[in-house]
Amino acid sequence: MIRLGIIGEGVSEEAIASQIISPYLSNLQVFARQIVTKRRASEKDCKGGMPAYERVKKDILSLIKEDSGRFVTTMFDLYALPRDFPGYSAIKRIENPYEKVKYLEEAFAKDISSKRFIPYIQLYELEALFFADIEIIHRMLSLNNPQSKLKDLEKIVKAEPNPEFINDGPSTAPSKRIIRFYPDYQKSVDALRILKTIGLPMIREKCSHFDVWLTKLESLSS
Repeated sequence: MIRLGIIGEGVSEEAIASQIISPYLSNLQVFARQIVTKRRASEKDCKGGMPAYERVKKDILSLIKEDSGRFVTTMFDLYALPRDFPGYSAIKRIENPYEKVKYLEEAFAKDISSKRFIPYIQLYELEALFFADIEIIHRMLSLNNPQSKLKDLEKIVKAEPNPEFINDGPSTAPSKRIIRFYPDYQKSVDALRILKTIGLPMIREKCSHFDVWLTKLESLSS
């Protein structure tokens, strides 16, 4: 039996880890027994949902040290990472999203310095995964939006190589686009049910960085 700790930046990540990722991995004898949410305590901590990096680092190291057999992974959005995050100052010069997130994850792993740590940073935020199936986005969020926004969603998907490329602009990040089309969208309520409906196979097919991460977690069973 392999034990896994998952540290996410919000209640939605916690729900997805416990209700989607954990049940899937348990079939492979990888058990996520420790799922921790790390939200900011105040606006002063950082711009996004993740608290200041040093606080997160302390908690990651604590999870690793308290159980010598536990692996630890993360679920943090690239969008609005705190500025004290390892490698943050260098990513502006990297244009390719995959190269950017690879650089950050490698810097993250180096800073934690443990073979039992598997860093994952979501490109660019959790809502990017929704775009693996825009019909499900529309079906589940259009109840109070009678005017169809499906064509608008299609334009977004066609403009990028895949959902993980939908960018990190303050008005064009995945969540900002969804809110613009579906003002009633509430991440804490809707994210889990949308991703559950889409399902892991479709998400993995359309979002290669997410797939690479899940493949690493699957490999723990061997």
